[in-house]
Amino acid sequence: MRQHSTSDATEPDYVMTVCTFGDFRPVSPDKVAEAVRKMPNKQCSSDPMPTWLLTECIDDLAPYLCQMFSLSLQSGVDRVVPAAFKTAVICPRIKKAGLDQSDVKSYRPISNLTVMSDCRRSASVLPFG
Repeated sequence: MRQHSTSDATEPDYVMTVCTFGDFRPVSPDKVAEAVRKMPNKQCSSDPMPTWLLTECIDDLAPYLCQMFSLSLQSGVDRVVPAAFKTAVICPRIKKAGLDQSDVKSYRPISNLTVMSDCRRSASVLPFG
């Protein structure tokens, strides 16, 4: 497989903004538990615990997850969220049968997030949806 390097690419420009969720309503533990129970029973290889175990323990964990998700969304700062929740396993998948498997352009990236990342995303839209 041919590999490409970005070692000589120009450094991107980052613009720091201060953004807060002024009208944010904290999500309730019941909504976090509801979001977890609606999730499919599958997980990523980097998940710290199986989804079935999270679902089984969600009534005990929901208040803590709720606080962490709310602090993260209210402050607009991700430092309240553990780094493990912000990582993904990227797997290349061939776009369609018959494409040249030695050509990088024949693949698309599939991002597998942890269950907690999915839960955080779901919980963040529950108060609005």
